Order: sequence, then C-alpha cells, then structure tokens
Amino acid sequence: MSHIRRYHFVSQQLRGLRSVLREWIRLNRIYGETLSWKDCAWWANERASTGMLAAAAWKCGGVALEEYSTKKTKQKKHRTGRCDLFFAFRKKHFACEVKQIFPRLKAGQTNNIYKMKEQFDSACDDARNLFPEEGRRLGICFVTPRFSRSQIEHIDDCLKDYLDCFLQNREKLDFDAIAWFFPKEGGKMEWPANSKTYPGVIVLIREIFRS
Repeated sequence: MSHIRRYHFVSQQLRGLRSVLREWIRLNRIYGETLSWKDCAWWANERASTGMLAAAAWKCGGVALEEYSTKKTKQKKHRTGRCDLFFAFRKKHFACEVKQIFPRLKAGQTNNIYKMKEQFDSACDDARNLFPEEGRRLGICFVTPRFSRSQIEHIDDCLKDYLDCFLQNREKLDFDAIAWFFPKEGGKMEWPANSKTYPGVIVLIREIFRS
C-alpha cells in the first residue's frame, strides 16, 4: 500500500475543530507507531474511536467526557439517556452522538455510500435529541473500510475511489467536517480474528440544529 495523504476539511462554522482533527490524525499515528503497527485504534469499535477523538480534545488543551448520563428529549418527551462524547475547548462546548461502520470494499464497488450515510444520519438524529444546554450538537460517524485477502492488491485504487466518492457527494452526505488517515503501514495490518485488513479511518461530522 502506498501512502495516501492525510486529509481534513472543516467548514467555516466549525473552524474551531481544525486543531482537534489534526491532533486526532497525529494520535492515531502515535498509537500505531508505539505498538509497532501491530495494533490500531480504528479497527476496534465505536468506543475506542470515540476515545481517540476525546484524547485529541485533551491534547488541544480542552477537556472531554465519554458515555455519561444526561437528559434527552424526543417528540417533546424528556428522558434520561447517555451521550457518547462531550468535549470543550477554547470556550466552546460540543455534545456528540457517534456511530461507526466497517464497510467491505471491493474493486469496482466503491461508490456505495448508502449504509454509511444511514449510520451518519442515525448519529445526527441521536444528537438532535440532546438538550441544547449540553453545547453545540454534533453527529459523528467513523468509517473504517475493510478488505479481504483477495482484495489486498486493490487497496490503493479502492481507497482513492472511495475517498473521491466522499468528496464528490459532499452535498448528499451533508457533512460540515471530514478527516481521514490511511498510513502506508495500515495496508500491512491484519486483524487476527477475521484475517481482514483495515488500512485506516475516516471521520464525518455534522452540526445539528433543532428544526
């Protein structure tokens, strides 16, 4: 796998997140390097991925809290629930609901973003139920592509096409921020439990306003 340039884009309304996303990319690299690229955070689960974003907020001089009890509202009914992530820095507060998806990519089949969009929209719907007092509400989706052994030789081409698909469908996906990290070492890592390769991770973020 050749190097795919790390990337982040943040809209003007969320420009304050630029430093957090840059730090998120850096921390993912540090984690992999520290463990000699025998492990990574993005192939574990939603909670681990959320933790990396929380760590980025801390490293940027902010604070973060995961999986905490809070009030939610749906159809004008109040209830107690859990929020996946709260973080604050530079006098701004954000309350986030998170989803993660592990799409299986194959050569010639990299333009199917329906399931990913479904998960992203679901995170955004959950964020809409948070009280505004929590802070600015964000829906977040981590996308971790996976490849079977038979597709290893196609990783580079598949990823480039897949990432292009995200940018070309920005209006459809309706994200306010996107970042990704696909280090060259990622293409050599294989998850022992299923012999699949997970070369990197994408994060999508959308700010939610109550309708």
